[in-house]
Amino acid sequence: MIFVVHYAELGIKGRNRTVFESRLVSNIREQLKGLDAAKIRRRTGLIRLECPDASAPEITRRLLNVAGLATILPCTRVESNSKPSSPSPSRGSRIRPGASA
Repeated sequence: MIFVVHYAELGIKGRNRTVFESRLVSNIREQLKGLDAAKIRRRTGLIRLECPDASAPEITRRLLNVAGLATILPCTRVESNSKPSSPSPSRGSRIRPGASA
């Protein structure tokens, strides 16, 4: 499973944004300690986390405890078709820290 995590006010920081982004990634690693979370990648505006499907519910629960996250988007990797198809409108599930389910 893949999680795309967006952060809140961190995105408006100036030249020291990378310091804050690195600290946020460090906080995520600390929350996920002891779980099988394979890869965490930082990109401007988001953090991408890859993990085994079996760990996803616990990782979701722990990510909700990380301060500074705006949204947590659980994603699934799908195989590409050889012929293009028309996109069908669908809404993904969004998890917002601090929001009641």
